This record gives sequence, structure tokens and C-alpha cells, in this order.
Amino acid sequence: MSTARWPAPAGCRTATAPPAPRALPRRVPLSVHHREPVLDVVVPVHNEENDLEPCVRRLHAHLAETFPYPFRITVADNASTDRTPRIAERLARELPGTETSLSKCLRARREGAHDRL
Repeated sequence: MSTARWPAPAGCRTATAPPAPRALPRRVPLSVHHREPVLDVVVPVHNEENDLEPCVRRLHAHLAETFPYPFRITVADNASTDRTPRIAERLARELPGTETSLSKCLRARREGAHDRL
């Protein structure tokens, strides 16, 4: 069997094989009782007072029912001028594992970590 290569068309470079992929390090499974969130979902919003609550509640319910590890949902408001920030704060109070970008900043400031944001 011949291993002859066909000439590349004019103006084309011959392809070289990519390097062999390196093996990934072996991962240790997390305990289901892991305390820190292993999934962070950020929901960016701007003037979403009509859609924010049903969307975040649906996302929270889905994760709570199907995801076996702790999660955090952060509603990141981008200077909304409607009731979006108030709705986000209420959701953060009512739904465990839900916070707002503002509450996250305030908590960091209380903890003296505002320079780490």
C-alpha cells in the first residue's frame, strides 16, 4: 500500500496533525454534602421587572430538584430604572442560594473584602 501524498492545491499549506492531547488530571468526585456552591449562575438583567421573578423561580426550582450539589444564583442588575432591583432583592430573601450583585457587594464591604471584588 502506498503512502504517497497528493500535492496541496496552489496557495494552500499542507496540514499537519495536531499534537496528541495531554491526559487530564484525575478528578475526585465531590461529596453530595459539599457546603460551598459548585455552580454559580449569573443572570444579567436590565429593566426586567415583568420577566425576572418567573425566570429566577423556574431556574431555582429546576436546580433544586435536579442538581445534587449546592448552587448560587446571582441576579446582576445593570442600572435598571424600573422595579427590577427590588424584585431581585425580594427573591434573594425568599429563595435560598439566591443573591443580587448589590447584596454581594454589601456583604463583601461588611467583611472588609471590597478590594477583592
